[in-house]
Amino acid sequence: MLLIIGLVVLLWLVLMGFLFAGTLWFQAYIYTEPVGQLWWRAPAAGTALALFVVLWIVVDYRAVKNNPDARYPYGPIQEMTLTATTPEPFKKLYIPVDENTEVEYTRETDFDGQKTRFVYRHGRDVMPGRPPKIVVVENDQKTVFEPDHDAKGQFKTERGQPLFYRDKKGRTLREGTFEPEPTYRVFPILLGLFLNGTFLALWFVCLWLLLRFQLWHALGLAVVLYVVMLLFVLAPVMSRAEDVARPKPAAPATLS
Repeated sequence: MLLIIGLVVLLWLVLMGFLFAGTLWFQAYIYTEPVGQLWWRAPAAGTALALFVVLWIVVDYRAVKNNPDARYPYGPIQEMTLTATTPEPFKKLYIPVDENTEVEYTRETDFDGQKTRFVYRHGRDVMPGRPPKIVVVENDQKTVFEPDHDAKGQFKTERGQPLFYRDKKGRTLREGTFEPEPTYRVFPILLGLFLNGTFLALWFVCLWLLLRFQLWHALGLAVVLYVVMLLFVLAPVMSRAEDVARPKPAAPATLS
């Protein structure tokens, strides 16, 4: 964590120095003279950008802290992917026979570990291919998965697709394997796009309003500096922060 703090402080100092020297040189080259009062404008712009980077790293760090398997959940746009969560398969399923009776089926895997099925009485009976409903027990609470039905109450399937069973939480079991389907989270993508877009906009605002570059010069420089920051600064720094956020493996026990 100290390394991350040190990198952020170094980034802050570099940004202030780069914006001061770069603005002084570039505006003297393309304009008549550089903007006045650069002594406070460049530090203000560098501080604003550094603070946003800190906020971005904290958001990404907390996301990985809560989900150690995630990578760049809110990171640079070139690293973003549609986040999918694959739940653990259920070990037991219950099929109602009548209002008071449910038959328990246990998950088993074949010898080569490729196929799974749910069986009753140590493999003597295989679970029906399309049961009327499926019950699972989670934390001593029963959850019912109902099959998709059409308006006539018949099983509803799309052409070439299996039958799906759904619970009230929106989770899905696929006919055949009866394992939970992956669920895709759109919110991380939207937040990631928002953070990336805001960072680009912040570069533009700092260059245009604080450092007084002309509109199109500010926009072009903002795009270039934004891309450089994503590729060479944010990606490695966030990768380090995510490594810190993930729990460390336990040290192997040694015999005394």
